[in-house]
Amino acid sequence: MKSKSYEQDNRPRSDGGLMDKTATALFLKVSVGALDRYCREEGLPFIKMGRAVRFDSKDIGDWVDQRTKNKGGDSRPGRGGKRM
Repeated sequence: MKSKSYEQDNRPRSDGGLMDKTATALFLKVSVGALDRYCREEGLPFIKMGRAVRFDSKDIGDWVDQRTKNKGGDSRPGRGGKRM
């Protein structure tokens, strides 16, 4: 039997499954240090279970969606999107 790599076993689940810090950092394509900073300073939702920290994949997706700046158009001037 072949063993799966860590990344394959800890892919974000669409059913709202819980991920650890490493899997969440891989999902967001950031370092674990950046993930910690997002929790402290940016309101990234997490679940504390004793000493363990877990992240709900649905909550992470919602958090990313709230921070997506270019929904529905190009933000460059004259391209139909919002100007910042």
